Amino acid sequence: MYKAVNDLFTPGCQEDAHEYLQSLLDRLDSAYDDTLPNKNKQRKFVNPTKLMEGAIKTDIMCGGCRRHSFTEEPFYCLSLSAEDTTSLEESLVILSHDELMQGNDKYFCVECQNKKVSKKRMTISRLPPTLIIHLKRFCVSKYSSQHKQVTMHKISQHIQFPEVLDFGEKSPYIHEDDLNRIENGDRKYELYAILVHSGPQVGYGHYYALVKSPSGDWFKMNDSQVLPIPIKRVLKEQAYLLFYRRTTHVEMDYRLAALTGVEADAIAMRQHLNSENESKSARATEDEESSSSSHTSNSANETGIREDLITQNYFEESECKRPSTDTSGSVEVVPKKILHHIDTADGIDEYQMVGMPSSTSS
Repeated sequence: MYKAVNDLFTPGCQEDAHEYLQSLLDRLDSAYDDTLPNKNKQRKFVNPTKLMEGAIKTDIMCGGCRRHSFTEEPFYCLSLSAEDTTSLEESLVILSHDELMQGNDKYFCVECQNKKVSKKRMTISRLPPTLIIHLKRFCVSKYSSQHKQVTMHKISQHIQFPEVLDFGEKSPYIHEDDLNRIENGDRKYELYAILVHSGPQVGYGHYYALVKSPSGDWFKMNDSQVLPIPIKRVLKEQAYLLFYRRTTHVEMDYRLAALTGVEADAIAMRQHLNSENESKSARATEDEESSSSSHTSNSANETGIREDLITQNYFEESECKRPSTDTSGSVEVVPKKILHHIDTADGIDEYQMVGMPSSTSS
């Protein structure tokens, strides 16, 4: 597995978890492009690494002509400084600090046609659905000219990190132009996993993870041992990798639908069931005027149970169809399967899944 991810990794030796994750995502990205046939690429299958891909914008201003040069670089893991900081917020602010480029680091300005003292600033330009943050705890201590090797050390102090990460309306580490482009709901993230390196040095130690379950409970996963852990203890861990995801699940469903088609039918089915429920409520009101309320209540309960089962089966078994996008950018979701109402002799509503042909060929 090590060799498949990175040829430089040595089986039996501890490797850096961040480097391993970065190499794994790079391989997944290249494997997607190399192995997927062209005809399937045209169907807009999603590259899973795109859900973790954000971008950093670098702004270099020439000290001579004041010309700005912008570059944007994608990232899977947002690497932040762990030196001279006590919180994740401080690390994010450090990311956007102005850096003076002088001496051997002078910037070559295409306008001046010469190397100039310049100012560089980095900001986040694109936030991914899943945000992975890497705290740079392993740093270079010194270079030994005698042994021709670099000495590394580990930064072990605790860095505070929030359970909910909110980039807010005025984040100095997000460029103003990009902040206006990012919707308010897309700026808030919840913590769902942490990777911890225990041990005083780089060359050895032990990794373990803390993961949030779908029920909201946290668990410490240490090799084969899995134990519950309270959130207060989770937030006191010396995190090395932090995994956050957007809190706007509904909006996320629509974005994933636009990207992959995975959620399109599910969203449409929920809308269809909501419409059915409204119709049933109206019919129930009319029935109450002509029949006993007990019969209506029983029918509604049985219908609700049937709809719950139908929804569950739909999510588990239905195939999804990629939604179309109109010129305004809104997603039009069309269910590939619909519910067909069946009248029964006992008066209880039943439903049956029936296929609906696609309007366009996939």
